[in-house]
Amino acid sequence: MKSLLIAAVLVLCTFVVGCNCPGLVDTRAERRNRQELIVNLNTRMMVDDWDFFWLMDRNSYLTYWHPRVGP
Repeated sequence: MKSLLIAAVLVLCTFVVGCNCPGLVDTRAERRNRQELIVNLNTRMMVDDWDFFWLMDRNSYLTYWHPRVGP
């Protein structure tokens, strides 16, 4: 019984003092902001991957003869 009480006090102290676990000390606005940043980064990476897949990324600067782009 005594060890259960000590464990409960330690757990209570952890929640009162706080820890660096995400979700326990972050506010709703901070979590939403972090999610928006992650979605924004993933979207930009997806566009880069799509362009790489279709070979539409930037021209190479290793040659003097650049392909004509546009009409």
